Amino acid sequence: MVEEKIVRKENSIFPWYKSHWLHTVVLVVIFGLALWGFLRFQGAEIIQLYIAGVAVLAYVGWGTLFHYFHKRLSLSLVAEYLLVGSLVLLMVFWLLAFS
Repeated sequence: MVEEKIVRKENSIFPWYKSHWLHTVVLVVIFGLALWGFLRFQGAEIIQLYIAGVAVLAYVGWGTLFHYFHKRLSLSLVAEYLLVGSLVLLMVFWLLAFS
C-alpha cells in the first residue's frame, strides 16, 4: 500500500489573507468612496458619471499595480481590466441616461 502525503501550503484556503490584505483594503476603499459619491450626489447624473469614471480609472490602476508588484503583469491582464472598467462605465451611463 502506497502512502500518499498531502502537502498543504500554510495559506492554501485564503492565499490573499497575509500577503494581499493591503491591496484588498485599497480596493474596498476605492469602491466605498465611489458608493459614497453616488449616494452623496444623488440626482446629479453628470457628477455620478464622473465619479464612475474616476472609480474605473482607480480600479484599472489598482489592478495594473497589483499585478506589476507581483510580477504577473501582462498585456492581456491590462486589457481585461480596461474591458471590465469600460463595461461598468457603459452600464452606469445607460443606467443614468435612461432612468
